[in-house]
Amino acid sequence: MNEELKYQTIKLLVDTNGNKKAAALRIGCSVRHINRMITGYREMGLLNTLDVSDLSFPLVFVDSAFLHS
Repeated sequence: MNEELKYQTIKLLVDTNGNKKAAALRIGCSVRHINRMITGYREMGLLNTLDVSDLSFPLVFVDSAFLHS
C-alpha cells in the first residue's frame, strides 16, 4: 500500500478519534502497528492534532443553533 494513503488514513483516524480496527483492516496491518504508526508520525511532527483520547476531561459539543435560541 502506498505510504501517502497510510498517512492519510492515520491522520483521519487521529483527527476524528476513529476506529483503529477499521483503519488496520483498510491498511492491512494490526492495531498494534496502527499505534506504532501514530507514535512514529507524532515523533516526526506530522501529527500535531489533538487526540481526544489523550484528554483527561470530556469534550462537550454544542450546536451553535442551540446557543442562539
